[in-house]
Amino acid sequence: MKIGEIHGSLAKCELNGVTRMVDLFLVTDQEPKPGDFVLVHVGYAIQLIDAHESQKRQELYREMVSGNA
Repeated sequence: MKIGEIHGSLAKCELNGVTRMVDLFLVTDQEPKPGDFVLVHVGYAIQLIDAHESQKRQELYREMVSGNA
């Protein structure tokens, strides 16, 4: 997901038109900022990733959902 706004340890993140509040507690040592991409699991950002890696993961997810993986 892409970080939009950060409010303390929470970030408003978006992916494919879906917006969620995500807890950044687990990645605060990586100093996330608006515009960064994060890998999210059950409401927590667990890893910062670059835009290229985010795109690759989104493509893989779409393949899995469509049954072509």
